Amino acid sequence: MELSRLEIDGAWLINEEVHLDDRGYFREWYVPRKLQGIPNYSFIPAQGNVSKSKLGVIRGLHYSVSKAGQEKWITCTRGKILDVILDVRLGSPTYGVSKIVELNESNGKSVYIENGIAHGFISMTNESLVTYLTSSTYSFEDEHTINPFDPEIKIQWPKMDYLLSERDKSAPTLSFQRGKGLLPCKN
Repeated sequence: MELSRLEIDGAWLINEEVHLDDRGYFREWYVPRKLQGIPNYSFIPAQGNVSKSKLGVIRGLHYSVSKAGQEKWITCTRGKILDVILDVRLGSPTYGVSKIVELNESNGKSVYIENGIAHGFISMTNESLVTYLTSSTYSFEDEHTINPFDPEIKIQWPKMDYLLSERDKSAPTLSFQRGKGLLPCKN
C-alpha cells in the first residue's frame, strides 16, 4: 500500500495492490492497520454507503458540519468516476483548493478526506458504483451542498450531458455558504 498526500490539507490518495488473474481481480480497499502514515488518523466507520450512477451523473459537492465531524473513505467498485474534493474549511491553508482523482474498479485507488472537506464525483461510465465509509451517520440538518458549477471553485468537469439531483442543481455557491456561516472551520 502506498499513501500520497493530495494538494488539499487532510486529503490522501491510497494505492492498494490489485491482484489480477484469469478469474478477474482482488483488492483490499480498507485496511486500518496499514494507515499509520496518515498523521492523527483515527477514522472509525459509522456508516457504509453505495451509490450507482449513470454516465454523466454528478453527485455533490456535499459536506457535513456535524459536531461529530464526518471523515470519508471513498473508492469505485465498478466503472469509473472522477472524484472531486474541495476544501471548504475556514482557516485551512488549502481553503478553496479542489482536486480531481480518477477512481475506477481496478486501479486500486481510494481517497480519504478529513472532516469538513466537500466531496462529489462524476460518473464516467454508464454504471459506476461508488462505495464509501463515513465516520458519522447521515444527518440531513448537518449536510450542505456547494454548486458543482460555481465559477469561484473552478472545477473542470468533462464536457458531456450532466444529470444532477434537484438539490445539487440548485445548490448555493461557496461564497453564499460562507456568507450564511454554513462552512466548517479547520480543527
